[in-house]
Order: sequence, then structure tokens, then C-alpha cells
Amino acid sequence: MAEMGLRARKKQRTRLTISTAATALFEERGFEQVTLAEVARAAEVSVNTIFNYFGTKEDLFFDRQDEAIAAPAGVVLGRATGQSAWYALVHDSLRSDPLFTADELNRDWLRTIDESPALRARVREIMDRREEELASVLAAAGDGSANPAVVAALIGGAHRAIAADRQARFRANQAIRTIRTALARLTAGSYALLEPSIGTYATKAAPLDGTSASVT
Repeated sequence: MAEMGLRARKKQRTRLTISTAATALFEERGFEQVTLAEVARAAEVSVNTIFNYFGTKEDLFFDRQDEAIAAPAGVVLGRATGQSAWYALVHDSLRSDPLFTADELNRDWLRTIDESPALRARVREIMDRREEELASVLAAAGDGSANPAVVAALIGGAHRAIAADRQARFRANQAIRTIRTALARLTAGSYALLEPSIGTYATKAAPLDGTSASVT
């Protein structure tokens, strides 16, 4: 077991080394201008090794995409008894969702996305997959009062608007504190608009026998 743990940590370090080298090159020269061979040289691995860890070139840049895709669904799954999907997302989005991160490291990263058609397309794909995963969770947790795909689309639309606003503020070179304050205000306002229609949707009920329930 210790050997398996060591092997897993080594693989994790290799993956991080490759992704870090790739992102540095992409931010310096542009996504389309960097080849996988150049990434391999910078990370001191072979191109084949890169494909052992990443399926596509875009995956090198979006190494946290799985986390971003799963974030809204994960918040709903983890909601407490008595909380609706809407309530859980209101109180957790800015804390747990990498989509809303705002720090200095984001500046070059977001600029690189702006300059790359391939990366912008991947962002749209990530947003679509976020909605699909959220809709799947809502379908299992919903109460039948609304279509889960529609609820997920409403939430996803708000998230797209928040992400676009963040991108525009970084593009305008606003201060990080200003961006964070604006994101918090926009997030609160966006969810407030949704409350009348989905504020109580998928409220987690207490278990019938009074015992602790497994997360739905």
C-alpha cells in the first residue's frame, strides 16, 4: 500500500510538472503557437508521457476542468437537510467554485483564453458539461415541481454571465479587490433573480425515520 501511495504521488507530481510547464509556455507565447514537443522539452518528459496524463492539448491548460465541471452538482449533493439547491448554491458558489476565482494568477491565464479560439471553445464545452452534471443531480433530487434541465439552464446562464463579467474585468485590468467585490455583488444579484422561480426547488427533506440520511 505504501508503494501504491508513493506511485500515485509521483504520478500527481509528474502531471503537475507537465501542466505547469505547458501553462507557462501558453501564457508567454499563446496557446496555438506552442507545440506539444516544446511542452515535453520544458517538462523534461516525452510527448507520449504527456498523453499518458492528458487527452488533448486543451486539457494541459484546463487541468482543473473536472473540478469546475463538478462544482455546482457537488454543492447540491452536499446540501444540508432543509436546504434547497438554490440556497446551497447561493451560499457556496464563491467559496468552492473555481469558475469564480479572482487573483493575480488569473490575469495571464484569462488573457490566454481571450486570444485563443480553441480555448474559448473549450470554455463553452466546460459550461455545457457543468449544466449537464447539475441537471443529472437535480433530476435525482428534484421534487417534480420543475424540469431539472430548465433549472440547470437557469443556474448555468447565471454562471455564464458571472464568468463573462470576470473575464471583462480582468481584461480591463481592474484591481483584484474590485473584481472580487463585483463578482460577489453580481452573484448575489443573479441568484436573487432566480429565487422566485427555483428558491425552494429540490429542498432536501429530513429522513422519515429520523436517522441521518445519505446524500441524494
